[in-house]
Order: sequence, then C-alpha cells, then structure tokens
Amino acid sequence: MLIEGALALSLLCNVTYDLTDTATTSFSNTPGDMPSHGKIETTRTHNGQLYVEIDDEGSRIRLPDRYITRSDDGWRTLTQVTSTESSIDGRFSFRTTIGGRMEIDRMTGNIRASIGNFVFGYVVFRGSCDRYEAPTERRF
Repeated sequence: MLIEGALALSLLCNVTYDLTDTATTSFSNTPGDMPSHGKIETTRTHNGQLYVEIDDEGSRIRLPDRYITRSDDGWRTLTQVTSTESSIDGRFSFRTTIGGRMEIDRMTGNIRASIGNFVFGYVVFRGSCDRYEAPTERRF
C-alpha cells in the first residue's frame, strides 16, 4: 500500500528549472587568419507546474507544458513508488532512452524531480507542492 488507508493524493507543484542554450560561433580578428571558434552558453530559469497523483490503483506525474508533445497528454506512469511517513519517491519514463525520478518531502511539501541521462544531460525541477482537487464540473 502506497499511502495509508486507501487515500488518493493529488498534488499541484509549482516548480522552477534551468535550461541552457548553446550557440557556436567562429570569428577572425584579421582577414586571412584562421578563424577561432567559441561557444556561448546562456542559462535561463523557467517556471512551471507539475501534477502528481498517487493512488493504490496507479500513480502518475505530469511535467510542465514545455515537455508535452501534441501526441500525448503529458502524463507519465510512476513506477517503483514508495511512501514513508516523511517522503514519497518514484520513477518514470520520459522518452525511450530518458528516465525520470521524483522525490517529495511530505513534511515540507518540497519536490525534486529530474529527467535526463548521461548523454543528453539532466533537467531538474524544484519547488513546492500542495494538495489539489481536480475540477469535477466545467467552470463555464
């Protein structure tokens, strides 16, 4: 049993994450000289939301909109989910060769989730979670 009793847990997590853009450039100080090459990296911090649903029937995580393609709804199945009095941990698959991991501190509500691998690098999402009630009726 993941969560005490049969309690289902829905969380909305406001997170930040850094993305680095890389540009390669070549330049020459004097005409006819061999060009020099350089790399410019710019890191920007982004804000987003993660949704996490934990349930004995099945658990899942939804990454920020930037990571959702037109061909899916963004939800990823959580596997290897463990819950203690103080934490909830799980793993998920993001792409065929890219895995993910999620850790939530149940006392503070802090979340750390990451996607990536050693070839493509990692993106780490950090933030805070609160209970979330999904709307059952349309608002208008």
